[in-house]
Amino acid sequence: MRSQYEALSDIRKHFPNVPIVALTATATSEALQDIVTALGLSDYVLLSQSFNRPNLRYTVVPKKRDIETTMVQFIKEKYPNETGIIYCGARVRTEEVAFRLRTQNIMAKHFHAGLADEDKKRIQQEWQNGECKIIVATIAFGMGVDKADGKRRIWRVYTILPANFFL
Repeated sequence: MRSQYEALSDIRKHFPNVPIVALTATATSEALQDIVTALGLSDYVLLSQSFNRPNLRYTVVPKKRDIETTMVQFIKEKYPNETGIIYCGARVRTEEVAFRLRTQNIMAKHFHAGLADEDKKRIQQEWQNGECKIIVATIAFGMGVDKADGKRRIWRVYTILPANFFL
C-alpha cells in the first residue's frame, strides 16, 4: 500500500462525508482494492483506461546483453539533442544508470520517490526546460509526463517491463 493512501485513510476518518477522488496511473488490481479498502470506499465509481494512446508510436526492440551501451548509442546516434526518459525498477538502479550516462557526456539525472520534494520539482523543471536531457526514473516520474514544447520528442527506454503492460 502506498504511504500516501495510508495517510489519506486518517483524513477520511476525520471527514467521512467529504467527497474524495483517488488517482493512480500504475496500480494493479490488488493495489486498487487496497486503496478502496484503505479509504473506506463503498459507493464509488472506478474509471480505468488503457495505456494505449493512438497518438503515440511504440517500438519494441530486443534487449541486448549490454543494455547501457545500447542506450548510450541510441541516445547519441538518434536523439543527441532531445529529451527522454529511461525507466528502471529500483531507486538505486536509477542513480547508477544516470551516473553512467553522465560519464558518457549525456546530461542525465535520476528521479525517484526517495528524493526530497524540492529536488523532484527542480529536476522535473530542468527536464521540461531541456536543461537536463535524460531522466532516469522509477515509475514515480509517472507515465503521463507532459512537456510544453510540442516539437520535442519524448522517448522512453524500459530496463524493466511495467506490471500493467500486457504482451
